[in-house]
Amino acid sequence: MGAMSRSPSAARRTVRIAPTRALALVIGAAFGAAVACSPGAPAGGDGSSGAGGFDSSGVGGHGGAAVGGNVCVVRDCDEDAHCADCANGKTRCLVADHRCIACDAKTGGCPGDRRCTEYGSCVPAGLECPVDQLGVPTIACAENVDCLACDPLHQVCDQAAKACVACTKADPTACRGGEVCIVGECTEKCPGACTSDDDCVKCGEAGHEAHACNAHTCGQCSPSYACPGGQVCTQEGVCVDRCGTDGQGTCESDADCAACGGGAEACHRPAAGPGTCGPVAGGCEDLQSGALGLGAPWDGVIAACQADADCAGVSVKLDVGALLRDATGYGGIADGDVDAAMGVCGSVVIGSDGKLTTCGVCVPCKLDADCAPIDVDASAPGIFGKAGTLEAKLLADKVFGDAIHVVQMYCEAVAGDYGRCAPCPGFTYACGVEPPPPGGSCDHDVCVAGSALGADCDACTTSVCAVDPYCCATAWDGTCVVAAQTTCGCTA
Repeated sequence: MGAMSRSPSAARRTVRIAPTRALALVIGAAFGAAVACSPGAPAGGDGSSGAGGFDSSGVGGHGGAAVGGNVCVVRDCDEDAHCADCANGKTRCLVADHRCIACDAKTGGCPGDRRCTEYGSCVPAGLECPVDQLGVPTIACAENVDCLACDPLHQVCDQAAKACVACTKADPTACRGGEVCIVGECTEKCPGACTSDDDCVKCGEAGHEAHACNAHTCGQCSPSYACPGGQVCTQEGVCVDRCGTDGQGTCESDADCAACGGGAEACHRPAAGPGTCGPVAGGCEDLQSGALGLGAPWDGVIAACQADADCAGVSVKLDVGALLRDATGYGGIADGDVDAAMGVCGSVVIGSDGKLTTCGVCVPCKLDADCAPIDVDASAPGIFGKAGTLEAKLLADKVFGDAIHVVQMYCEAVAGDYGRCAPCPGFTYACGVEPPPPGGSCDHDVCVAGSALGADCDACTTSVCAVDPYCCATAWDGTCVVAAQTTCGCTA
């Protein structure tokens, strides 16, 4: 991408936004959900007699939802229409819980001799779901009907284990769009926080994988998860082409900047010492569109400045729809422009043979904090289709799964002290780091896992916690130990 990483000591601050309840739509097995149904087809296998009905055993098939097909929004319905084709007769929406049910536990409503459970399921008379002290069903099941009286996350029979679980590989109906079924549980594909690379094994789509746990956030790389040959890992866990002799833009000649790309291919050197890779320009007047290497749409505006105040109101149109199509590979997302600020006055150093000139130019960012998260629903409501329609909800769930509809951005360095705003590797979660919080003890060595250490214990904890506050806020785990080994050179 032609970007370069910045020094780990650079100050960072990114606002983290917590996930909220999922849309929880059943959108097809390819997205970790149930089998989609075609119009007029039964709701699923397992001997179902139809989308909303029961067979002789009382077991319906998988619920399904597809644009233009049968509809079953399992755990995030807003109206009865969203439950129209759900299995096991769950064709009503309990709006308070956003959950499809078959009956009301207080008033009943089940056919024949079936009774209504506290979870809104119609079950054969006498069917119960005993649980242990942890609330786990103790039934030795043989088929799904044996689990129908259990809570909604234990209504699938794992026939091999004879246990009622949330899901199986063959039946992930209860899982949300951003979840996958792992050992009978619906688990986030891309968690908001990770402690090992294993937590990120499902994160990202093909071509946009984020399988490394970097600073406790899933990214493309980390100190222990290398980038492909020739690339280096940025502080945010992004693989970029090596720029300069150190991968951070330091250079002795233009040849050292050849891999920087994006226009930052000239080595600007002072009278003594190494130089910095930057724009190919002889003077400030040469900084025309494209010269800064920001790429579209950021290079569409070139504005001179002396301070950030001079850049107030300077912005470009950023197509968040195209951004999400590129990040996810989902072609159904429409274009949607948002106003993206270029409100930072960047110092662009150019020149050679010790004759350097500093040009003030409005740029998107210097730090991650300069790149505000994009609230898609507020700024580009039409990119998933007509607001309020089921089609729009289905597509949004494919993209965001269990996260709120916000694209987290970071500052992808280009040259010197400026960069362009780009989506984080696991774009629903922030990839920048916040200043280390106060607190923590100094009761163990930095190369030994244990409780959170104080950021001011020594120079090593200060450095590590500057890039990974988790280590000084939650626990000094294996990821922190690796960071200490890499940053401080300690050995366990």
